[in-house]
Amino acid sequence: MPSSTWPIHIDPDHLYFFTASAVQRQHVFRRPVIKRILVDSLNVARILGQIAVYAFVIMPNHMHFVAKCQEGHDPASVVREFKKAMAN
Repeated sequence: MPSSTWPIHIDPDHLYFFTASAVQRQHVFRRPVIKRILVDSLNVARILGQIAVYAFVIMPNHMHFVAKCQEGHDPASVVREFKKAMAN
């Protein structure tokens, strides 16, 4: 939550740590086909020039990735587009 102590500061030159988790923390990311969808969704964002991916890890019920948002793309839009690609 943003506050006066921890204001939101978005700088396109910084790396961001993103997390996405499954609904109710269910262990749906165990299947190889689901892992492939996650990796492909990250790759689509990379190919479209939205992010530069530096690292990622897929856990059984969530995933993390470290990325730099490219010019014209803020972290909120990156997460929105990533989740939309995963859902499709």
